[in-house]
Amino acid sequence: QQAFYRCSLLTNANFPKVTYIYKTAFTECSKLTSINFSNAVSIGDSAFNGCYSLTSIDLPKATSIEQYAFYGCKGITNLNLPEATYIGHDAFGNCSGLTEINLPKATDIKEEAFISCSNLTNVDFPEASDLKPEAFMACHNLISVRLPKVTSIGNSAFSYCYPLNKLFIAQAEQICTLGQAVFKNCYHILGTTNSEHNPNGLKDGYIYVPASLLSQYKVATNWSEYATQIIGHEDLEAGATLPNYTTDTFTTQTWYSDERLTTVVTEVVTTGKYYCRLEA
Repeated sequence: QQAFYRCSLLTNANFPKVTYIYKTAFTECSKLTSINFSNAVSIGDSAFNGCYSLTSIDLPKATSIEQYAFYGCKGITNLNLPEATYIGHDAFGNCSGLTEINLPKATDIKEEAFISCSNLTNVDFPEASDLKPEAFMACHNLISVRLPKVTSIGNSAFSYCYPLNKLFIAQAEQICTLGQAVFKNCYHILGTTNSEHNPNGLKDGYIYVPASLLSQYKVATNWSEYATQIIGHEDLEAGATLPNYTTDTFTTQTWYSDERLTTVVTEVVTTGKYYCRLEA
């Protein structure tokens, strides 16, 4: 612990044989710009917390990023952690320089993991199943989120993500449970007028879920608040019959060939994804 704590003149760290970085090992090394731990599998609590100048991290084998590990590392712009499965509480909180993240194996995203990453615009977690409260809260420029396997989204996970206009869910085994205030101040999903992010008050943000669960999502706890913006999606083969998902509750069904709901279709002409809207 604290092996290089506050080493204010340290600029580079290259330890190719190290497998575990203990907590607070490099905390507040304010001039550290790059790290290379090519065999490290675990990054401990606050290991690089406050390394404001850090711009490059090479952690190709890291599977666990513990709480506050990179908190406040505002210089990091691209995050590539190909083996990481666990992202701890506030692990990348206030990394305001982040614009791109690649976490293809991450399954567990803890509380405030990416809170206040204000330059992040798109996120894609293909394996994530559990998104804890406030995970992306105050990511003020976040537009699009893909969580195809998610089963749980915690309270305020995307609150204050002002321009958010797309959340994509694909797993059809069960309805993803949704916490409270998840889309607070997401102006496009709520249709709220905002001079910078939604000047015309358009309600043009959508939540895409499997069409087979569409009617259930629209009435489910906490989801029902956003019912008008929940759209079903399904991959269909050319020549197939458009499925009928209307129920006693939802009597109008419209299919579209594009996710922005502009082109209405009555038959499946080409193989691809189609989008369904149910209305009472």
